[in-house]
Amino acid sequence: MQRIALLERLEKSSSELSDLVSGYEGNAPDFADCASRWIRGIEDACRAFRVSRGARFAAIRGRISAAGDGWLPDQSAERTRSSRRRAERVAAMQAVVDAEGALREEIARHRDHLDEMREKVVQIVTVIHGTTPIEKPAALDTAFLRKTWASFGGRDEAKMMHIFLDANLSLLDRLYLLQDVLESIFTQPPTDPEDV
Repeated sequence: MQRIALLERLEKSSSELSDLVSGYEGNAPDFADCASRWIRGIEDACRAFRVSRGARFAAIRGRISAAGDGWLPDQSAERTRSSRRRAERVAAMQAVVDAEGALREEIARHRDHLDEMREKVVQIVTVIHGTTPIEKPAALDTAFLRKTWASFGGRDEAKMMHIFLDANLSLLDRLYLLQDVLESIFTQPPTDPEDV
């Protein structure tokens, strides 16, 4: 799974929430449809990256459709057309609130995983850079990153960590994290030998 790409899509969905809520507050007639599409976008992002938790978003989205069909938790009274529409809007807003909570959890889960893996990349780079300094290239392009990552696998002191990271991260995620770590190393000012 490409967690970086998924995280970007989930964060984009999170940034769209303000406009969605504004539609509810402004009594937008298509609020329920917009809410359903917003939740569907999150669900599709999860499905595209094979995240099984996407089913949770489908269930939340289903409540909007059910309310539109007339299902409400308290079915005691006959519903008029306008009360059904209001109930659908309320159900849509509740679904948005529930989806936002689930989205926040999903984003935090992926960030935590990437932070943990970034620490592992820092460890492998530190081991390699400590024995044989990694020369700063003219540009941290994909070819350099691929070559550098591949070279880590051939080093005895880094082989196990390399295997672990290969198994736990997609190539895109490994290269993204490697680039992030190398940029932080290469942008640090050189140390004065007298300060050591």
